[in-house]
Amino acid sequence: MLKNTSPSCRGRHWPSLLAAALWLAGTCAQATTTYRCELPTGVRYQHQACEGGRAVHVSDQRTKAQQENTTQATQTTAKLGKQLERERRRQEKASRGQQPIAMDDPNRQPKWPSPPTPGQTLKREHPFTAKVPKDKGSSAKSS
Repeated sequence: MLKNTSPSCRGRHWPSLLAAALWLAGTCAQATTTYRCELPTGVRYQHQACEGGRAVHVSDQRTKAQQENTTQATQTTAKLGKQLERERRRQEKASRGQQPIAMDDPNRQPKWPSPPTPGQTLKREHPFTAKVPKDKGSSAKSS
């Protein structure tokens, strides 16, 4: 697999990793026992046994092919996560000796234009005023 370590590609994989982690959490939750608890306020399903509750047996509705695809996707995501971690550690190790960019260095401050000299006059702009020309035909009286 080719690695693109350019700065523009950093951090692009975190949405897919997050989605995979959430999906994995959902599949792990299916492996636990679910209990149906009937309360005066209604029925509640939870992962902890309750008084008067009974275990609900839920089977996986996916086909074998879907389960294999899921396992393969989980393994691929885990490999990608490890690869990204190695890349991050390499970048952190390479940047240990570097100093942060500092803008407080007086030599690096932006140079502002100098103020006008005392004998110099500034040119002031005159505002534009639109004037409508008079129509020659409107001066004659029409009945």
